[in-house]
Amino acid sequence: MTKACVAATATDPHSNELKAPGNGVCLQCHNTAGKTAVARVDGKGLQAKNYDSIEHTRHTMGQSGSQCVDCHMPGKFYMGNDFRHDHSFSIPNPERAKNSARRTPA
Repeated sequence: MTKACVAATATDPHSNELKAPGNGVCLQCHNTAGKTAVARVDGKGLQAKNYDSIEHTRHTMGQSGSQCVDCHMPGKFYMGNDFRHDHSFSIPNPERAKNSARRTPA
């Protein structure tokens, strides 16, 4: 997934609202067909997989961790009160997350 893909398909430019609920934005391209539903987005490299499944998310559907943004766009607060999602779209690494959590002061 490229940042251009997300910028073009994720939010309405006028309202800044997501164009689809839940995992719908991601599933426009990342789906069982392995093809993008968005004409202006290059779908090279897409894999035909069921990304909206327990097998992929390793979390019960509808629970924390089952949304794409939970792992691929974790959020944090900036300036104490401005919550934003990370747009780097990294591949989750549970071991790195555990190690990072150990170093985080309580």
